[in-house]
Amino acid sequence: MKKMFILCMAMSLLLSVTSVSADDTDYETVTGYGTLTGYINTLPYIQTSVNKNNDKAKLTYTLDVRDVQGKLLNSFSKTSSRGAKRISGEGFLGEDGKNLYGAHGVQGGNTYNAGAVYTYTSIES
Repeated sequence: MKKMFILCMAMSLLLSVTSVSADDTDYETVTGYGTLTGYINTLPYIQTSVNKNNDKAKLTYTLDVRDVQGKLLNSFSKTSSRGAKRISGEGFLGEDGKNLYGAHGVQGGNTYNAGAVYTYTSIES
């Protein structure tokens, strides 16, 4: 009975301090790559993808974590190997992280122009 009480209290506390995960997706048709899609959520998780990448381009993302005043707290970036069709990763919010900005791109191919999309979400208190 005592273990059940402690478990219930822990779950109650966890639910009271966490928020529902909000997400954002942006996409754009990019010649040679199909649809470039950027996705972000408040875990924080970020993903960049294209439908095809025969041009051997690189995919990129940058995830910026900012506080309520807009101060940059953390920044996470990743660049794929050539020809990748999807990259993803996670960041770290920290105590004051509230606003998440994602920049997603495809670039450096042999033939086609680069493309970019942008995402945003925030943590509700």
